[in-house]
Amino acid sequence: MKRQSKQTRDAHADDVDTLRRKARVQRRGFSLLHCDQEMVIVDKPAGAWLDAKFDDQPSIVDYLVKNGAIAEGDQLWPAYPPDPEGSGLVVLARTTDSARRLQARLADGSLDIRYHAIVRGPVAHEAGTIDRPIGLRQDAGLPQIDEDGGSRAVTEWRVLDSYVGFALLECRPRTPVGAQIRLHLEAAGIPLAVDATYGGATQLMLSSFKANYRRSRKHAERPLIQRLSLHAATVVLDDDATGKHLRFEASPPKDFRAAVAQLAKYGRIPPPLGAT
Repeated sequence: MKRQSKQTRDAHADDVDTLRRKARVQRRGFSLLHCDQEMVIVDKPAGAWLDAKFDDQPSIVDYLVKNGAIAEGDQLWPAYPPDPEGSGLVVLARTTDSARRLQARLADGSLDIRYHAIVRGPVAHEAGTIDRPIGLRQDAGLPQIDEDGGSRAVTEWRVLDSYVGFALLECRPRTPVGAQIRLHLEAAGIPLAVDATYGGATQLMLSSFKANYRRSRKHAERPLIQRLSLHAATVVLDDDATGKHLRFEASPPKDFRAAVAQLAKYGRIPPPLGAT
Protein backbone atom coordinates (compact mmCIF):
# COMPACT_ATOMS: atom_id res chain seq x y z
CA MET A 1 0.00 0.00 0.00
CA LYS A 2 2.82 2.40 0.79
CA ARG A 3 4.40 1.75 -2.61
CA GLN A 4 1.11 2.44 -4.40
CA SER A 5 0.56 5.60 -2.40
CA LYS A 6 4.04 6.88 -3.34
CA GLN A 7 3.48 6.06 -7.00
CA THR A 8 0.19 7.92 -6.91
CA ARG A 9 1.83 11.00 -5.37
CA ASP A 10 4.64 10.91 -7.96
CA ALA A 11 2.11 10.72 -10.78
CA HIS A 12 -0.17 13.55 -9.57
CA ALA A 13 0.72 15.79 -12.53
CA ASP A 14 -0.40 13.14 -15.04
CA ASP A 15 -3.39 11.65 -13.26
CA VAL A 16 -5.48 14.33 -11.57
CA ASP A 17 -8.55 12.08 -11.41
CA THR A 18 -6.68 9.48 -9.34
CA LEU A 19 -5.65 12.12 -6.84
CA ARG A 20 -9.18 13.45 -6.65
CA ARG A 21 -10.44 10.01 -5.64
CA LYS A 22 -7.67 9.71 -3.07
CA ALA A 23 -8.41 13.24 -1.83
CA ARG A 24 -11.84 12.42 -0.47
CA VAL A 25 -10.32 11.48 2.88
CA GLN A 26 -11.22 14.09 5.48
CA ARG A 27 -9.39 14.70 8.74
CA ARG A 28 -10.22 17.29 11.39
CA GLY A 29 -12.67 18.96 9.05
CA PHE A 30 -10.25 19.33 6.13
CA SER A 31 -10.92 18.05 2.62
CA LEU A 32 -8.46 17.96 -0.30
CA LEU A 33 -10.39 18.70 -3.49
CA HIS A 34 -7.66 19.11 -6.11
CA CYS A 35 -3.92 18.54 -6.40
CA ASP A 36 -1.60 18.78 -9.39
CA GLN A 37 1.84 20.22 -10.12
CA GLU A 38 0.44 23.77 -10.34
CA MET A 39 -1.92 24.10 -7.39
CA VAL A 40 -3.72 22.56 -4.44
CA ILE A 41 -7.32 23.35 -3.46
CA VAL A 42 -8.41 22.62 0.10
CA ASP A 43 -11.68 23.00 1.99
CA LYS A 44 -10.57 24.12 5.45
CA PRO A 45 -12.41 24.49 8.75
CA ALA A 46 -12.61 27.80 10.60
CA GLY A 47 -9.61 28.27 12.86
CA ALA A 48 -7.09 26.62 10.54
CA TRP A 49 -3.97 28.65 9.75
CA LEU A 50 -2.01 28.25 6.54
CA ASP A 51 1.32 27.11 7.94
CA ALA A 52 1.58 28.08 11.61
CA LYS A 53 -0.05 26.79 14.77
CA PHE A 54 -1.26 28.98 17.61
CA ASP A 55 -2.65 27.31 20.73
CA ASP A 56 -2.40 23.99 18.86
CA GLN A 57 -4.69 25.16 16.04
CA PRO A 58 -4.62 22.93 12.93
CA SER A 59 -2.70 24.09 9.86
CA ILE A 60 -3.39 23.49 6.17
CA VAL A 61 0.24 22.60 5.48
CA ASP A 62 0.31 19.96 8.23
CA TYR A 63 -2.85 18.41 6.83
CA LEU A 64 -1.44 18.29 3.29
CA VAL A 65 1.83 16.72 4.48
CA LYS A 66 -0.02 14.05 6.49
CA ASN A 67 -2.35 13.40 3.55
CA GLY A 68 0.60 12.89 1.19
CA ALA A 69 -0.31 15.76 -1.13
CA ILE A 70 2.93 17.67 -0.48
CA ALA A 71 6.28 16.83 1.07
CA GLU A 72 7.65 18.21 4.33
CA GLY A 73 9.26 21.56 3.58
CA ASP A 74 7.31 22.29 0.39
CA GLN A 75 6.24 25.92 0.05
CA LEU A 76 2.78 27.09 -0.98
CA TRP A 77 1.52 30.52 -2.07
CA PRO A 78 -2.18 31.45 -1.73
CA ALA A 79 -3.92 32.89 -4.79
CA TYR A 80 -5.94 34.89 -2.29
CA PRO A 81 -4.79 34.99 1.37
CA PRO A 82 -7.21 32.99 3.57
CA ASP A 83 -8.47 34.33 6.89
CA PRO A 84 -7.64 31.79 9.64
CA GLU A 85 -11.04 32.28 11.30
CA GLY A 86 -12.93 31.97 8.03
CA SER A 87 -13.97 28.65 6.53
CA GLY A 88 -14.07 27.13 3.07
CA LEU A 89 -11.93 26.88 -0.05
CA VAL A 90 -8.28 27.90 -0.30
CA VAL A 91 -6.37 27.92 -3.62
CA LEU A 92 -2.63 27.38 -3.13
CA ALA A 93 0.07 27.63 -5.81
CA ARG A 94 2.98 25.19 -5.69
CA THR A 95 5.54 27.49 -7.37
CA THR A 96 6.11 31.23 -7.56
CA ASP A 97 5.36 31.14 -11.30
CA SER A 98 2.05 29.39 -10.61
CA ALA A 99 1.27 32.00 -7.96
CA ARG A 100 1.81 34.84 -10.42
CA ARG A 101 -0.41 33.13 -12.99
CA LEU A 102 -3.20 32.46 -10.50
CA GLN A 103 -3.13 36.00 -9.14
CA ALA A 104 -3.25 37.40 -12.69
CA ARG A 105 -6.25 35.16 -13.38
CA LEU A 106 -7.88 36.42 -10.18
CA ALA A 107 -7.61 39.95 -11.57
CA ASP A 108 -9.07 39.14 -15.00
CA GLY A 109 -11.83 36.93 -13.61
CA SER A 110 -10.67 33.62 -15.09
CA LEU A 111 -10.05 32.48 -11.51
CA ASP A 112 -13.28 33.13 -9.64
CA ILE A 113 -13.31 32.72 -5.84
CA ARG A 114 -16.72 33.40 -4.34
CA TYR A 115 -17.24 34.04 -0.64
CA HIS A 116 -20.48 34.06 1.32
CA ALA A 117 -20.58 36.77 3.97
CA ILE A 118 -23.16 37.45 6.68
CA VAL A 119 -23.06 41.22 7.14
CA ARG A 120 -24.78 43.87 9.18
CA GLY A 121 -27.26 45.80 7.08
CA PRO A 122 -29.24 47.37 5.73
CA VAL A 123 -27.61 47.12 2.29
CA ALA A 124 -28.76 49.99 0.08
CA HIS A 125 -27.90 48.44 -3.31
CA GLU A 126 -28.20 45.01 -4.87
CA ALA A 127 -24.57 44.85 -6.01
CA GLY A 128 -21.41 46.90 -6.18
CA THR A 129 -17.64 47.08 -6.56
CA ILE A 130 -15.31 48.42 -3.88
CA ASP A 131 -11.96 49.68 -5.16
CA ARG A 132 -9.91 51.04 -2.26
CA PRO A 133 -6.20 50.49 -1.52
CA ILE A 134 -5.03 48.62 1.57
CA GLY A 135 -1.81 48.95 3.57
CA LEU A 136 -0.50 47.95 6.99
CA ARG A 137 -1.31 49.94 10.11
CA GLN A 138 2.02 50.82 11.64
CA ASP A 139 0.97 50.68 15.31
CA ALA A 140 -0.50 47.18 15.18
CA GLY A 141 0.68 45.62 11.92
CA LEU A 142 -2.92 45.20 10.80
CA PRO A 143 -4.25 45.91 7.30
CA GLN A 144 -6.21 49.13 6.88
CA ILE A 145 -7.60 51.32 4.12
CA ASP A 146 -4.64 53.40 2.93
CA GLU A 147 -5.45 55.86 0.17
CA ASP A 148 -1.89 57.19 0.00
CA GLY A 149 0.46 54.22 -0.04
CA GLY A 150 -1.65 51.07 -0.03
CA SER A 151 -1.86 48.28 -2.61
CA ARG A 152 -4.82 48.33 -4.96
CA ALA A 153 -7.63 46.09 -3.74
CA VAL A 154 -10.89 45.35 -5.59
CA THR A 155 -13.89 43.42 -4.28
CA GLU A 156 -17.11 42.76 -6.19
CA TRP A 157 -20.25 41.91 -4.21
CA ARG A 158 -23.94 41.22 -4.62
CA VAL A 159 -26.83 40.55 -2.26
CA LEU A 160 -28.00 36.94 -2.01
CA ASP A 161 -30.64 37.55 0.67
CA SER A 162 -31.79 40.33 3.01
CA TYR A 163 -32.99 40.23 6.60
CA VAL A 164 -33.88 42.73 9.30
CA GLY A 165 -30.56 44.35 10.16
CA PHE A 166 -28.50 41.77 8.26
CA ALA A 167 -27.82 40.45 4.77
CA LEU A 168 -26.13 37.53 3.04
CA LEU A 169 -23.66 38.64 0.35
CA GLU A 170 -21.57 36.95 -2.30
CA CYS A 171 -18.13 38.58 -2.46
CA ARG A 172 -15.53 38.06 -5.20
CA PRO A 173 -11.99 39.39 -4.60
CA ARG A 174 -10.18 40.51 -7.75
CA THR A 175 -6.85 41.21 -6.06
CA PRO A 176 -4.73 39.08 -3.68
CA VAL A 177 -4.72 41.47 -0.72
CA GLY A 178 -5.12 40.00 2.75
CA ALA A 179 -8.29 40.91 4.70
CA GLN A 180 -9.61 42.97 1.77
CA ILE A 181 -13.16 41.61 1.93
CA ARG A 182 -13.38 42.40 5.63
CA LEU A 183 -11.89 45.88 5.24
CA HIS A 184 -13.92 46.75 2.15
CA LEU A 185 -17.20 45.71 3.76
CA GLU A 186 -16.40 47.75 6.86
CA ALA A 187 -15.50 50.77 4.71
CA ALA A 188 -18.81 50.40 2.85
CA GLY A 189 -20.75 50.46 6.13
CA ILE A 190 -21.79 46.81 5.94
CA PRO A 191 -19.19 44.97 8.07
CA LEU A 192 -19.24 41.25 8.66
CA ALA A 193 -21.77 40.43 11.36
CA VAL A 194 -19.03 38.68 13.32
CA ASP A 195 -15.66 40.42 13.00
CA ALA A 196 -14.60 42.34 16.11
CA THR A 197 -11.44 43.61 14.37
CA TYR A 198 -13.25 45.31 11.49
CA GLY A 199 -16.57 46.71 12.66
CA GLY A 200 -18.54 43.56 13.52
CA ALA A 201 -19.54 41.90 16.78
CA THR A 202 -17.88 39.02 18.62
CA GLN A 203 -20.86 36.75 17.96
CA LEU A 204 -24.29 36.59 16.34
CA MET A 205 -27.19 35.94 18.72
CA LEU A 206 -30.74 34.90 17.85
CA SER A 207 -32.00 37.55 20.26
CA SER A 208 -30.43 40.28 18.08
CA PHE A 209 -33.03 39.80 15.32
CA LYS A 210 -35.86 37.52 16.50
CA ALA A 211 -38.91 39.53 17.54
CA ASN A 212 -40.25 38.78 21.02
CA TYR A 213 -37.30 36.55 21.83
CA ARG A 214 -37.74 34.87 25.21
CA ARG A 215 -34.66 34.04 27.21
CA SER A 216 -34.43 30.65 28.87
CA ARG A 217 -34.42 30.56 32.65
CA LYS A 218 -32.33 27.38 32.62
CA HIS A 219 -29.31 28.36 30.53
CA ALA A 220 -27.66 31.33 28.88
CA GLU A 221 -28.28 32.02 25.21
CA ARG A 222 -25.74 30.41 22.91
CA PRO A 223 -24.42 32.27 19.86
CA LEU A 224 -25.43 31.05 16.43
CA ILE A 225 -21.93 31.76 15.14
CA GLN A 226 -18.94 32.92 17.17
CA ARG A 227 -16.20 33.26 14.56
CA LEU A 228 -15.67 35.23 11.36
CA SER A 229 -18.96 35.12 9.40
CA LEU A 230 -17.13 34.51 6.11
CA HIS A 231 -17.06 31.31 4.06
CA ALA A 232 -15.26 30.64 0.74
CA ALA A 233 -18.00 28.72 -1.04
CA THR A 234 -16.96 28.32 -4.70
CA VAL A 235 -13.87 28.27 -6.91
CA VAL A 236 -14.23 28.27 -10.71
CA LEU A 237 -11.33 28.13 -13.20
CA ASP A 238 -10.01 26.39 -16.31
CA ASP A 239 -7.29 23.77 -15.88
CA ASP A 240 -4.39 24.81 -18.14
CA ALA A 241 -2.98 21.27 -18.24
CA THR A 242 -6.18 19.48 -19.29
CA GLY A 243 -8.31 22.30 -20.73
CA LYS A 244 -11.16 21.24 -18.45
CA HIS A 245 -13.50 23.74 -16.81
CA LEU A 246 -13.22 23.13 -13.07
CA ARG A 247 -15.70 24.05 -10.38
CA PHE A 248 -15.26 23.32 -6.67
CA GLU A 249 -17.83 23.92 -3.95
CA ALA A 250 -17.63 23.79 -0.16
CA SER A 251 -20.78 23.54 1.91
CA PRO A 252 -20.81 26.00 4.83
CA PRO A 253 -20.09 24.52 8.28
CA LYS A 254 -22.89 23.91 10.76
CA ASP A 255 -22.56 27.27 12.55
CA PHE A 256 -22.73 29.29 9.31
CA ARG A 257 -25.71 27.24 8.05
CA ALA A 258 -27.50 27.66 11.38
CA ALA A 259 -27.02 31.43 11.35
CA VAL A 260 -28.39 31.75 7.80
CA ALA A 261 -31.31 29.41 8.55
CA GLN A 262 -32.34 31.37 11.65
CA LEU A 263 -32.00 34.69 9.85
CA ALA A 264 -34.23 33.35 7.08
CA LYS A 265 -36.77 32.05 9.59
CA TYR A 266 -36.95 34.95 12.04
CA GLY A 267 -35.28 37.90 10.31
CA ARG A 268 -37.01 37.84 6.93
CA ILE A 269 -37.98 41.31 5.69
CA PRO A 270 -41.74 41.27 4.95
CA PRO A 271 -42.80 42.26 1.43
CA PRO A 272 -44.29 45.74 0.92
CA LEU A 273 -48.03 46.13 1.42
CA GLY A 274 -49.91 45.14 -1.72
CA ALA A 275 -46.99 43.11 -3.11
CA THR A 276 -47.85 39.70 -4.59
